[in-house]
Amino acid sequence: MATDPPAIERGLMRGTARQPEEESKARWRWPARAVGASARARAQALTNAPTGASWSLGRSFAGSSFGWPFASVAGRAPELRAAELRAIEVGAATSDAPSRAVADARSRRRERQGGQGIVEFSLVIPLFITALLGILEFGLLFSAQNSINFASRDAALVAAELGNTNGADCVIIQKVVSDVGAPADPSLIQSITISWTDTNGVVQTDPNTGLPYSNVWTPGGSTTCSFPAGDVTVPYTESADNYPVASRCNILAGCPAPHDGGLDTIGVRIVYQYSYHTPLSTILSWGGSGWTLDQSNAMRMEPIL
Repeated sequence: MATDPPAIERGLMRGTARQPEEESKARWRWPARAVGASARARAQALTNAPTGASWSLGRSFAGSSFGWPFASVAGRAPELRAAELRAIEVGAATSDAPSRAVADARSRRRERQGGQGIVEFSLVIPLFITALLGILEFGLLFSAQNSINFASRDAALVAAELGNTNGADCVIIQKVVSDVGAPADPSLIQSITISWTDTNGVVQTDPNTGLPYSNVWTPGGSTTCSFPAGDVTVPYTESADNYPVASRCNILAGCPAPHDGGLDTIGVRIVYQYSYHTPLSTILSWGGSGWTLDQSNAMRMEPIL
């Protein structure tokens, strides 16, 4: 069946804006991918056209600096038409090159950005983990410090109220153990010292022996104190008894020497061994197992007239 060459050309050029040359050059800039698609359409037309066809494909795209002019074809040989087809395909591949280059550049940029993110993450994550562990560790440390400070103050208040009541030390120790609560651990208390102090909290010293007026209690064993309401047992043992309960002065007018200066001021000191809860010490190579916390408070005896 005969093919109308002008009809084929009209089909190839359909949709092309036909404007004056001076306007088309200013307004039309066809993308390279569109030019490549039109080139393939021309190649398809050449492939499907009969051998004996004769027409002119010399018209270029309006407003485009790219086009393929062809002379009139009159009975061209198949090999010549194949050569033209290859030339058109080469032009189409060349026209697609800029789009592929842009896509490749974007892909490489994304790969570089991904690698940069991994490097930044590897640099930041150790610092972030160290800071997080530091916040947790020091938070637990301050909690333990506040806990033993409260326990010492509360126990000193109980000691001031009990005065020279028999078995007062057991009640004082029981109060300390009950006040040191989670996250602090009462089993980490190293010692509880009950002392006669001055108004500034400094422990008084026996002028005869040079020993401090203190009772020192350490964990281990058990001690039972009897009261009319019942017995009180604490898991501590008295290692020093230089401030007997019976010698404590809670009389406003004063007591026999050396407590003849008036009411005693009694102090309670707690030594606590804080243990690390996080691997922060290993990361920072601190060594040791923790910190020793030492807190004391003193109260004046409640007077008895």
